[in-house]
Formats: sequence, structure tokens, C-alpha cells
Amino acid sequence: KQWYQRRVTETWLTVGQIYAIMGDYRHAELSFLHCLEVTTTELLATEGKQDPLVIELACKSYEGLGKVYLSMNNPKNAISMYTHAIEFAKKVLSENDPHIAVLLSDLATVYESVGRYDYALKYVELAISRCEASDPGLLLPIMCNRASIIMFSGHLKEAKELYTQLLGLCKERGDLETLREVQYNLKLLAAKEEEVASWEASE
Repeated sequence: KQWYQRRVTETWLTVGQIYAIMGDYRHAELSFLHCLEVTTTELLATEGKQDPLVIELACKSYEGLGKVYLSMNNPKNAISMYTHAIEFAKKVLSENDPHIAVLLSDLATVYESVGRYDYALKYVELAISRCEASDPGLLLPIMCNRASIIMFSGHLKEAKELYTQLLGLCKERGDLETLREVQYNLKLLAAKEEEVASWEASE
């Protein structure tokens, strides 16, 4: 019975992810909320060792909801969701669990989207510190997020230096996904540099 319940919950999570990809955010929200209700209720009622699969499902549901709210242009709900997710994760996970670093980085992205670069940098720095202690494998994409926050805050020179450093690290460690993101962001940065140069020339 327990195995069957896990599979049903996994299905709800997958359905939510599919709805989100399709842009049907309302149904994605409902699917993630259902998955969250089931998993968090079980985790909070369980004493002793927690089922790692249930923890993973809960964290992915929180993450999915946060991204859905951001896509729905509802950063207030996204911030609230990620804040609750981090608090919940600290209760049921070990202090250095990598899930917490991912959630902190996601929260930083939300703050960056609304121009609160001070908060964005605060949370992405916390995420980097946790990664260094728990899962260095997550470090490069979160460092890329930090560089993006710095870029969008207008500090193009500093961001370019960070992206250049990341290019070498991604190639060295074979992180092709983050490498592609860095290369794409460098193109965005180059476009921003051209805009600044054009504006300065017109003055």
C-alpha cells in the first residue's frame, strides 16, 4: 500500500511538471499543492528516520510551486513558497543537505526578478556557502546564478569576470549544462555592454 501511495504521489508531481511546461500554471499549481499536502503531512507525522523519497518529492513540489508562481508573475507567492520550503527543509533534512542550497538559490532568483538585488545576493551567497560544505557538484550552477544577479544589477565588469572564471571551471569539470548557460549569459552581457556604450556615446 505504501509503495502504491508513493507512485501516486510521484505521478501528481510529474503531472504538475508537465502542466508547467505546457504553460497551464493553474493545473500545475493544483498538482504541486496536492503533492505537497500528502508529503508534508507524512513527514511531519513521522518520528525518527524520514523516507528520503518522500523528502525529495516534497522539495521538488515546493520548488515546482515557486517556479509556477514566478511564471504567473506572482513573485510575492513565490517568495512565500520558497521561504516556507526552506523552513520546512531545515526541519526534516540535515543542516547541510543540498536541497536547502537549491531552494536558497531559487529564492535568490525570485528576488532578482523583482529588482531586490541586495536580498538576491544575500540568499545566493548562503546557497554557495552550503554547497561548499555539502555538495560541490551544485556549486557551478549556483555560482552562475550569482553572476547573473550581479549582471542584472548593472555590475557588468564584475559579472564578466565571474562568467569568464566559470567558463574554465565548467570545461574543467565537464558541466556542459552550466557551460551552455554561461555562454548564453555572456551573449546577454555583451548586448548590455553595447547598450551602455551606445548610451554613453550619445551623451
